[in-house]
Amino acid sequence: MHPTSGESEPLVEPPRRIAQYTLLLDLARGGMAQVFIAQRDGSREVCVVKKLHAELQAQQAVVRRFHREANLASQLSHPNLARIIDAGFEGRELYIALEYIAGQTLEAIVQALNARQQRLPMEGVVAIAAGVLDALSHAHEAVDAEGTKLNLVHRDLSPRNVMLSYAGEVKLIDFGVARGNVDRYQTEPGVLLGTLRYFSPEQSLGDEVDLRSDLYSLSVLLWELFAGQCLISPATPIQMLSAVHEEEAPLLSTLDPTIPRAIEAVVAAGLAKERDERWQTARELRDALLKAYPMEVSPGEILGPLMTELFPSEEVRFGRMIAEARARLPYDPARMANVPGTISFSDLETRTRTEVLPTQLEQSEEQFPTDPTLANDATKVLSQPPRIIRPVSVALPPPQEKNWIIAGTAMLFVVVTCLVAVFSARIFGIEERLIDTRTRPEEAIEVARPVAREEEAQPKQREETPPEREKKRAPQKAPQAVSPPKKRADTKLARIEAKLEQARDHPDDPDRLAEVHTLIREASAELDGAAKSRIRSLLDKSVRSADIEPAERAFELLKASRRREE
Repeated sequence: MHPTSGESEPLVEPPRRIAQYTLLLDLARGGMAQVFIAQRDGSREVCVVKKLHAELQAQQAVVRRFHREANLASQLSHPNLARIIDAGFEGRELYIALEYIAGQTLEAIVQALNARQQRLPMEGVVAIAAGVLDALSHAHEAVDAEGTKLNLVHRDLSPRNVMLSYAGEVKLIDFGVARGNVDRYQTEPGVLLGTLRYFSPEQSLGDEVDLRSDLYSLSVLLWELFAGQCLISPATPIQMLSAVHEEEAPLLSTLDPTIPRAIEAVVAAGLAKERDERWQTARELRDALLKAYPMEVSPGEILGPLMTELFPSEEVRFGRMIAEARARLPYDPARMANVPGTISFSDLETRTRTEVLPTQLEQSEEQFPTDPTLANDATKVLSQPPRIIRPVSVALPPPQEKNWIIAGTAMLFVVVTCLVAVFSARIFGIEERLIDTRTRPEEAIEVARPVAREEEAQPKQREETPPEREKKRAPQKAPQAVSPPKKRADTKLARIEAKLEQARDHPDDPDRLAEVHTLIREASAELDGAAKSRIRSLLDKSVRSADIEPAERAFELLKASRRREE
């Protein structure tokens, strides 16, 4: 109803919009983007819109990562992955529209269980893991339109990136820090992306990662769900990174004797520090897990009732909030029509997904001028019609103009400084090693005094004093006898070698191999952290496989470590 003359129209707050989406509710706010519940024009379904923070719009690295998330997600289509609907930008505001999942993150589910002093039932853990592994298998094996493997690695498998719907569906979300062969983008040296507690050993060292890094992270998550506690205790980043690649995970049976040994073996294999000793594919880990603990019913039948028990009224409450947000709108988004000529990422899916050039966008705007009648009653509220939305595949907006004279002068200064540093290093014979202490904390100690270490290794030649010359002419003393500790160490090694020989001669006797394991563990107790961890890892592998070969490798490593100490 229109107001009569003399009456003032009540003030109505304009709804928040981005592109063809009306933003209904604030859902979450992270370090990179803000997340909303939204409704697309012409649709009655709600979705999730992820909008990059305005203060990050000028940071090209962040913008490219946001684009990559949309590009990577658009290559994937699987029931256990959050589906991407649309992506693009309006003006300089970047957004991604995703499938709305009515449910909770695994992090929220664990917190709800902790409040009740409960743990996830074993069949629930297996059901969640099976769903995530199905999603990972699809992502790891994904190919592009030309059939080239994308080699996607999620790199941030943590409880907050696994969702369960209220119906019990498992969804893997957020490929924001994923790596894959979709462009030439690389993480900057020294920058660690992901959740430290769930890093793989190679990820904690800043090394190149592959799909087996995701399998390690998922095994950490499995260990925590079965054990009911954190594997890596919260601490400083350096301490957590050091713990990831040095500390061995305790066997689950030592924490909970009711956990089947078959489950324990599957998780322990996934937590191997060496990637070649882990499960090699998500499909392989999923098959082993389901063989160790078969599911008699579907995941939805296991997880659906659990979600209803933990969150009995949450789905209804949130549905009511969405309905109230819709009721406050001065128009119905479902009756809004998309402006002809608007181009978005989803529109390209029906075409060849070729790059849309800015000139084509301008032509489409001239060919299809905005018709105010399309917006119906919304024209009273919206100050301007939706703008052209460029797809993700379009090149980024050009950066602001720079003063190239200043930039060139600065670059020349840097080059000259580097040349002076190089020539100085050559003149004085100093070799510098640059190591990022954030990614390799253990190496920071090793290179703290490189010059001093070189002087120790190669002492300077100097003229001998008369007392030294006399001492040199004196008859040499007889070699000292082997100290008792070294004798004991040699005796231990000889005993282990004898026991190994007996175990080889009697392969059907597990007690002989177990005795070898015990002796090697005792002998390696005094070694440093890295060597000891490697030996323990080989022994665990020998225990799991009942194979003597890893024990032999552990013994060789023990002997080599002893020789280095001597």
